[in-house]
Formats: sequence, C-alpha cells, structure tokens
Amino acid sequence: MARIKGPDIDKLDTRLKRIFEKQAEHYGQPLTGQLLAAHAPEIFNGMRGMFGALHKSGLLEASLRNLLNRHVALINKCPY
Repeated sequence: MARIKGPDIDKLDTRLKRIFEKQAEHYGQPLTGQLLAAHAPEIFNGMRGMFGALHKSGLLEASLRNLLNRHVALINKCPY
C-alpha cells in the first residue's frame, strides 16, 4: 500500500476520473503511481505522455516492458 494516499477519484475532473475507472476495470484498481501523480495534473499528464510515447514507439518489446513494470512495482513494494 502506498504511504501517500491518492486523491479522491470522485473529486477529480471528468478526464482523470475516466482514466482511473478504465484502469480499475482493466487491472482491478487504479494504478498506484498514476493515482499519486494525479495530485499534480501537470506531472500526471507528463507521465502519461512519456509512457504512452514509449509504448507506441515499439522500442521495447511488450514482454520486456511488462517485466520492467513488475520489477519497479517490486522495488516500490506496490501490488502489480
């Protein structure tokens, strides 16, 4: 569990609320790192842009990207 709580999803703007609802549908809960970044929408938008561009670029194979995500989650003691 994160040491810092994410913002109340119901109080976020419609766009962010939709993003977190989709994450909850897909993963069972909103992604912790993105939820924490939502405290500062500029940081949240930057993170989403960076990871979206990396995903679309094809520079990392999907299997390696997933392995890296799990490794970072393990280091941060976050459920993946």
